[in-house]
Amino acid sequence: MTALLTIPTRTLGFDYDIEIRDWSQKLLGFHVFEDGRRPLDGGIGLSLNLIEQFDVNGRWLETLPARYREITDNFPEYQYQMLWLAANTYEAVQLLELRPVILALICMKYSVDNQKALELSRLGQKKILAKLGLDSSKATLKFIDKLELHYNVGDELDHIVRILEPLQRRVLKFKHYSKVGYTALRLDQVHPFLTGSRLGIAMVEEGRLNSPSKMAMFQDAILLGQDLEIDDPLRSITSQNSFAMFEQLHDRPLD
Repeated sequence: MTALLTIPTRTLGFDYDIEIRDWSQKLLGFHVFEDGRRPLDGGIGLSLNLIEQFDVNGRWLETLPARYREITDNFPEYQYQMLWLAANTYEAVQLLELRPVILALICMKYSVDNQKALELSRLGQKKILAKLGLDSSKATLKFIDKLELHYNVGDELDHIVRILEPLQRRVLKFKHYSKVGYTALRLDQVHPFLTGSRLGIAMVEEGRLNSPSKMAMFQDAILLGQDLEIDDPLRSITSQNSFAMFEQLHDRPLD
């Protein structure tokens, strides 16, 4: 027996409700107006945790593969569209199981275009990344495999897109990391010169995310090195083995 989920979006001021069929019917979705219905163009921007309240008897949710729901829970804004892709093509299932962040990046780019997202999901992983305008090298796939994120902050995908910008090739800075968590992504944004350095790796391992006031310490040390006419003061800073050692360096002239 099939199940149907109805999300009463009219109560939120829209002129339609949303209907989504179950997994056996490929999660087909519709805008339902008073005078008819129209297929959904893309995602719905809502997580299953938010819409499950409308599945009164739980039958609709029960049709979803539990493992796929667990994986897509990390990407609430794109969860329905990711599941829709998996329900409609085997290649999307493979992405979901192997490198779900790539499927999330597809949905991020084509959140209102299911057909374009479906077309892209059928390509090889490197081709997908290239079509998304991202670095498509082997280094990128290795970087993705190192990611250890909970996706609970909300800007993780934005950081990943920034790092995968093909001209900057910042992804290469992470080649010596055994894993890449949120601290590493955030540190790369705030102090990009630290990424891949001895000090940067140490700060990530220490779980240290510095406040803006700490940035002044790096600037002070660099200016001090320049005033003392020391060659490459930045290298002296980034070669420190820990943040504590850098703090000591900050309080005395650079060697």
